[in-house]
Amino acid sequence: IIEGAVALAEVQAYVWASQMRWSEVLAGKPEYKQLSDKLKNQADTLKKRFNKQFRLADQQYFAHAIVLDSEDKSIVPKIDTRESINIGLVLEADFHGTTIIENPDDEKAVIKKLTSPEMFDANAGIFTFATNSIIPNSKDGWGYHHGEKVVWPFASMLAAEGIEKVVNRLNWEEGKQLVD
Repeated sequence: IIEGAVALAEVQAYVWASQMRWSEVLAGKPEYKQLSDKLKNQADTLKKRFNKQFRLADQQYFAHAIVLDSEDKSIVPKIDTRESINIGLVLEADFHGTTIIENPDDEKAVIKKLTSPEMFDANAGIFTFATNSIIPNSKDGWGYHHGEKVVWPFASMLAAEGIEKVVNRLNWEEGKQLVD
């Protein structure tokens, strides 16, 4: 079991998308202009921090989560580098077609990973974790979502929606072949 506070990648994307949406909604109301600007600034800051802290430069992928020590805040956070469907959920949490991921090449790399044999089965969907990212859960064997080739249909569907949105926004021909 992971100990400490956990910052999941997709939660960062949900917060970013929510801040962007509310900023837009409130922008048209003069009495909420200041709050709108504050939300937009927070979203911009979160996007920068996400791409700096979650992006795994050597893999052109993103961390599944960042784990903070619950007792000692001076300890450097642990980066959970397992390749997971969570990054597909990041793609799904968009705002007018854009995602919290800044670089379109990174979005393409994420899609390639999510549709690779290590992460995808055409008969089942996207695995919760890549086959090369499986770690036994010491408490209950493999765990209900840590096992090899486990698919959560709802998460797979949401990730597929995110993939489709990004492929269409980028008008990416290679990506269209991956999702057809």
